[in-house]
Amino acid sequence: MMKQSATSAVRMGTYNVLKEATKARGIKANVFTTFGIGALAGVVTVYATQPFDTITRAQGVQGAGIGEACQSVIHECGIRGVWKGSSMRLGRLLLSGGFLFSVYEEVAAILSPGTNR
Repeated sequence: MMKQSATSAVRMGTYNVLKEATKARGIKANVFTTFGIGALAGVVTVYATQPFDTITRAQGVQGAGIGEACQSVIHECGIRGVWKGSSMRLGRLLLSGGFLFSVYEEVAAILSPGTNR
């Protein structure tokens, strides 16, 4: 639960901050800028939440509590070990973030034709 809620919060929060920043700079919203913002939100999400993913995975493999799993990962791989697996996840979230938010904005525009993006 902690992993999924953190991932969603970081992804949506980053997307909204970046969307507002592009709007403030006068950059027109279109499918390409939305894809880029969504992809960048995916990158931020990976590096901000990978420790949760790594610890959760260690818990599942070891059947350990969060503290024990955290100690195990750090003992085996060092502090950088909590980001182990981030490059594989990066490719997936980079693309899915771009597609997710591009589709979302296009569907939202169709469903709310009177609003301005």
